[in-house]
Amino acid sequence: MRKLFSALFGFLATVLGTLIVLPRVNDTLWKLQLVLNEFPYVVSLLGVSAALRPRRNPLAAAFGLWGAALAFVPLTRIRHAISDMDEAMQDGFGDYERHISAAMKKRIAKSRLSLKNTAGATYLKQRVAEQQDIPFLETPTRQLLLDVYRPLVPPGDGGTTYPAIIVIHGGSWTEGDKGSYFAWHNRYLAAQGYVVFDIQYRFTRRDSAQWPTQLEDVREAIRWIKGHAQTWNFDPERIALIGRSAGGHLALQAAYRATDGAEDTAVKAVIGIYAPINLRLTGARHNENVVALLAGTSYQVPDAYADASPLDFARNDLPPTLLLHGYMDKLVGPVHSELLLNRLRSTNTPVALLRVPWGRHGFDALMNGLGAQLTQYYMDRFLAWSLYAQK
Repeated sequence: MRKLFSALFGFLATVLGTLIVLPRVNDTLWKLQLVLNEFPYVVSLLGVSAALRPRRNPLAAAFGLWGAALAFVPLTRIRHAISDMDEAMQDGFGDYERHISAAMKKRIAKSRLSLKNTAGATYLKQRVAEQQDIPFLETPTRQLLLDVYRPLVPPGDGGTTYPAIIVIHGGSWTEGDKGSYFAWHNRYLAAQGYVVFDIQYRFTRRDSAQWPTQLEDVREAIRWIKGHAQTWNFDPERIALIGRSAGGHLALQAAYRATDGAEDTAVKAVIGIYAPINLRLTGARHNENVVALLAGTSYQVPDAYADASPLDFARNDLPPTLLLHGYMDKLVGPVHSELLLNRLRSTNTPVALLRVPWGRHGFDALMNGLGAQLTQYYMDRFLAWSLYAQK
């Protein structure tokens, strides 16, 4: 019986290890694959323990060691990923760390990966003040709300006001909500010395809202937030946008299009996380959510696709841009971020792309996972440099 259990554990390790290296299988297994890729060492330990159990079973050993080897693949890529991220940040932002204030250097992540962060201790102890469900815009279909996360530490530059961060959630422009999986991240940022606003916007299905309604909602949120700068004690000239997936698309659009009547929505920096950059990119069939957003395919309404693609608005003098992308993302392929990176490199707009070789769509939802820890180290520095820079 023990040999049978050992074989089953070994077989389980092989199955889980295979899911780590396979592309996205389907919508059902995607979240499991996401978790496994961010915590591959758990599968490696399972496989090794199955192989080394007392009364060793050759079948269990074979399955266990093979599963452990497959799960070890992401770990072999960490060193290269760190080197690539270091180079990307230096190429994009120069000697940026030299300009980060001494106080902020004490608050931001000290290491790229640590047992403390993996255990989640860093993220559980954050103390901030929160206010939820604050209305900022009345629309024909519903009232849009936002949440505020306020720091309980002094500003990180010795001043009297804080910078602010506006967070825009993902959900294919059809679903999702403020907070959700990323409330911990909002608290983490607020604890460093940022006033964090997490906002809603209208959806294609629930609100029958097509492009550019979502962009207008984000702009109205920025205007409302800037208009309440004294209430929340932040500097309206020091705001960064952070968006994930569809929210990343909206963050980049808002940051890049603060012109022609929208100058009052200008921001200081923007972070796009696995964001759709060119909505014309498609597989064998158009993405149904993009078609719903733009009311047609790329050949039926080409002007709408051009207007909705951040790539078309890349130019000189845009806010510094940080891009994050998992290279096992099959929902929004990494080619999107690469396209924007290459386009912006031909301009004077500072830009860097953090590539996570094992990362899948949504990898940063697990703050103590491998990809989230690595990228957070650089995000901390990007935000401190762009919003708390010392001249």
